[in-house]
Amino acid sequence: MKKEVKKELVQFGIIGLIALVLYATSLHTQAIGYLQRALLATGLIRPDTEQLAAAELESRPPLDLNIGLLDVNGQPVVMEAFRGKVIFVNLWATWCPPCLAEMPNIDQLYRDMDEEDVVFVMLSVDKDFSKAKTYVEGQDFALPIYQVLRNWPPELDATTIPSTFVIDRSGRIVLEHRGMAKYNTEDFRSFLRGLL
Repeated sequence: MKKEVKKELVQFGIIGLIALVLYATSLHTQAIGYLQRALLATGLIRPDTEQLAAAELESRPPLDLNIGLLDVNGQPVVMEAFRGKVIFVNLWATWCPPCLAEMPNIDQLYRDMDEEDVVFVMLSVDKDFSKAKTYVEGQDFALPIYQVLRNWPPELDATTIPSTFVIDRSGRIVLEHRGMAKYNTEDFRSFLRGLL
């Protein structure tokens, strides 16, 4: 066998071994997430913050915010308590690379927002909520995370995660974004503040 062919086989073997180790140890999710985080850093993927026309917004009924959640401390929370505030809702999971990719910029947005009238609801769809808690603690995120207990409205259903919704002070959905995005931008902060 030629030296070049042997060298290529060894290279493919090493790449295959790395891939196998990543999948066997479940580190592939984080590795893919890091690659997608680099893509987000370019700023190419952003939510569309164009305001809805007033007539279209007025035609949307407010959500029923009688949605039961459970926080990281095991305390029940009802989203109705957030009515009158702008609510940023993000559906995510620890097994979702795009979710992990956008979490650091959402966490930074959360830390940068000095408005008490903007509430963040990071809703884990993990079957085992302890995985979400462990992940957030391990990353040193300040974001409040929750899981659904009851009454999740169909208007917030998502077949894609991550999915993000912004709900205005009157309870109407004013932004929906499916897939990952960079939220920690001046445009998006201005959008949130404009809803106040």
